[in-house]
Amino acid sequence: MLAARPELVAVDAPLSLPPGRKTIHERNSFHFRPCDLELQKRGLKFFPITLGPMRMLTERGLRLKDCLVKNGLSVIEIYPGGAQDIWRLPRAGQNRAKLQTGLLRKLGQDFGLSLARRQRAEKNFSPDELDALTAALVGLLYLQGKAEIYGQEPWTIVMPTNS
Repeated sequence: MLAARPELVAVDAPLSLPPGRKTIHERNSFHFRPCDLELQKRGLKFFPITLGPMRMLTERGLRLKDCLVKNGLSVIEIYPGGAQDIWRLPRAGQNRAKLQTGLLRKLGQDFGLSLARRQRAEKNFSPDELDALTAALVGLLYLQGKAEIYGQEPWTIVMPTNS
């Protein structure tokens, strides 16, 4: 990936700790970042990053961000499930086929793009592939100046606008 020198890396993992925390394993009353509170305010469901399974994802996200930034890359945090909610698409666990159809339609209609695939057109994407496609679209919106930033630095998450 580094050889490709991407303009932006959109990461589907928490890239910051809540204010008042030095580590993800620290036990205290600080569980939410400003971007989390904004997600909550807008009715977008998410798992707090201090919740058990989210801790490992947060640790990996923080390490990945450090590595990418040290290599001169721009990095943003995105949240595919929230983006899919904003776009009124089902999440993969609800209806993966409908999510795939919706994302491919959005890719073509809203972005004028298509996926170059060697596989048959009917290929079913995994939930992780659908989240990666969502992340790429949100990253593209960000580069085009058509995305919203929830929270304030360094506690931000990039989301598509409601329009």
